[in-house]
Amino acid sequence: MTQKILISLVLMLCFGLTFSNQKSETKKRFEKVYIQKQSLFDFEKTVETIKNRLAEKKVTIFSTVDHKKNANGVQLKLRPTTVIIFGNPKVGTLLMQEDQKVSFELPLKISIYEDEKGKVQVVYYDVRLWGKKFNIKNIEILENISKLYDYIVPVENNMNNMKMNDMKKDNMKNMNKK
Repeated sequence: MTQKILISLVLMLCFGLTFSNQKSETKKRFEKVYIQKQSLFDFEKTVETIKNRLAEKKVTIFSTVDHKKNANGVQLKLRPTTVIIFGNPKVGTLLMQEDQKVSFELPLKISIYEDEKGKVQVVYYDVRLWGKKFNIKNIEILENISKLYDYIVPVENNMNNMKMNDMKKDNMKNMNKK
């Protein structure tokens, strides 16, 4: 009897550690593949800002998936969660010419959701990894896509850059008036 209890305890500890380690490993894998940033804005303003910045860069928005609305449609609850699917056919074609398997990752996607603390999170795939994953030689394209993601996500750093650019534009306008 004591031996059975001891074996049960050992198994519980082993499985508990295994599940704990699996959760930790899953998080590490996620962090290696995806980039997650906290938005400066509330959910609606974040979605609007990302869409506006994509339009400003003349990037096509193919679809917007409102997962909360879809959940409500089947009488389930979900915090605000939206995925924006976007891209540039010319850029995507150049990547697919190098390896058509990259088509599985295209068009690009960005997920915006409100977490359990009410903070807005933005998640997207680290496209720079495609160089190795798909043997893409044109790393410049991947770097440009990465810069686009950095630009469209409203976080402190790029908001300061936008304010600086707006100030420069205003200064140029004022100088031209003189």
